[in-house]
Amino acid sequence: MKKHAHFGHFMLVIMLWCGVTFAHAEDDTEHHPTLVLHQAAHPAQMLILPHRRSDEEGAVEIGTLFSSYTLEEERPAYIDFFISGIRADIPMNVYLAFSTRPSDREARAGQLGVDPQSMEILAGVQMQPLRSLVDEDPLFKRQLSTKSILGETAVHTQTAILSVRLSDLAAPQLQGNELYFQAIAVPDFAHQNTDGQRAHTQTSEIDFYQVDRISLDALQAQKDE
Repeated sequence: MKKHAHFGHFMLVIMLWCGVTFAHAEDDTEHHPTLVLHQAAHPAQMLILPHRRSDEEGAVEIGTLFSSYTLEEERPAYIDFFISGIRADIPMNVYLAFSTRPSDREARAGQLGVDPQSMEILAGVQMQPLRSLVDEDPLFKRQLSTKSILGETAVHTQTAILSVRLSDLAAPQLQGNELYFQAIAVPDFAHQNTDGQRAHTQTSEIDFYQVDRISLDALQAQKDE
């Protein structure tokens, strides 16, 4: 990252501790798209993606991470985090945060749902504006269009893929067996909109996982029943 991107990381942590509520646009427009977080695991069976379950507090979205897969030395376990809906017209600093507890505020898009006291930044990248080849493509030497018979290409947003190789999840801080993930996209602090106003910061909804420490043999036995 550039020097001011590190400054952006520092400012993000300060805002987290101060409990700042970030601006968020509910509609998916060209200039205020919705940030979306998805995961894909390797091996794939290590994760059950968040789905609606009923608990004591009502229906919640919960996923499951089977920690036994992180113990296989011959096959490293990692998760690809897909962060889509990032603004593509200005430089954006994109962060993946997690905590072991939820925030004490309602977890919804537009607010920080990770807990500032247990929060860690897993990864951060700086995304540069996309340069469209619609006008003139150097490879095919012809005019390109964002529309085809298959559909229309999204040229106002882009996606970051952040890969995290997992530890064995044995750290004392992880023994609560709860993980809360959130993506945050912050306009580069050196950038100002053409009208002089700072662009909106984007936040995703929270993805909540419970860590299941069942052994692989026991897990396989359950599947065979």
